[in-house]
Amino acid sequence: MSIQLNQNDSDSDKSELDRFDQLMSDDVICISDSSDFSDDDAQPSICNDLPQPELPFPDGTVKLTRMSGENKSNDCVTLTDVVQPDKLRKALLTTFVLDMEWLKPHFRADTKLVIVQSYNPNVEPQGVLQSSDGLTTIVNPEFAGVKYPIMHSKIMLLFYDTYVRFVASSANLIEIDWTVMQNAVFIQDIRFDGSQIFECTQFGSTLAQA
Repeated sequence: MSIQLNQNDSDSDKSELDRFDQLMSDDVICISDSSDFSDDDAQPSICNDLPQPELPFPDGTVKLTRMSGENKSNDCVTLTDVVQPDKLRKALLTTFVLDMEWLKPHFRADTKLVIVQSYNPNVEPQGVLQSSDGLTTIVNPEFAGVKYPIMHSKIMLLFYDTYVRFVASSANLIEIDWTVMQNAVFIQDIRFDGSQIFECTQFGSTLAQA
């Protein structure tokens, strides 16, 4: 997989941010209901037209990563169990340590991935790195005014046809954290419903800004 860095000059900053926004907004599912479309441009509402299967993790649950050679159990999950690649449409992943060669086989080749990683700004450039096929984007985020720059969060937003899965774990996106060192994984599924409006919490605001 070839990944190229778009240099971070004054002209490219805005285009990189625009492209990142577009990556995560493409094919957004059921943000508004079908009344937003005219009869001529009628488009089916995925949320309304598809059957609503039971969410796998509707109330949130904590699992442990399943060690290599360990028997399957309801208490443990593998990365494949978490991402469900056959159903996944796109994903936003954040990590402190990244092993792309190990990570990529856990997703279908046509799945759009955006990965925000930690890096050393004294050695590596800030910016957006994109694969030649445009499906994988790695973001080296800006560390403005931070004495000890680090991006340590390990969060996933996994987008499926009728719901989004929020995952927060103590595991980096590397093999040892998912197969040798046992880590904790919080998983919760949230159904897409454009008809519901919720008051934004401080956590929601922070997540949106991130």
